[in-house]
Amino acid sequence: MTEQTATTPAKFVPKIKGHVTLPQLKIVAGVFYYVKFLSTMALGKDIQVPDTVDPATGEIKKAAKREPATIAQVLNLETGTPAQIVCSTVFRKEIEEQFKAGSYVGKCFMFRITKVAGKTYNLVEISEIEDPTASAEATESAAPKAKAK
Repeated sequence: MTEQTATTPAKFVPKIKGHVTLPQLKIVAGVFYYVKFLSTMALGKDIQVPDTVDPATGEIKKAAKREPATIAQVLNLETGTPAQIVCSTVFRKEIEEQFKAGSYVGKCFMFRITKVAGKTYNLVEISEIEDPTASAEATESAAPKAKAK
């Protein structure tokens, strides 16, 4: 360890109380992801898509209304950082079919999205996995506490 001196300021390490926003974990087809659900899946904000003007004719083209995305807060088990994921309809239905009333919150999953050539839908492979953070938490709580004098 290096010794602190008057000319070397201590590095500031904030203690995070909670997150206002989370980074998005971008899901790429064919890649396995390992996550722990921190919240239930819910509809995001409405997406306002502006109308466009055809430059050749000057005609206004109405934008198609888009449904809000289904989002969830997760813990990325590979990095240990909280994130937000956009859940496809197939992913959401598979999870909600197996885990009623949000019972998937606090559980860990491995999943992969696979694109189907010529189709508008994707295949989803989902497996529940053991919580790797539980063993670390159990070890910490089982460790003897130092007695205060």
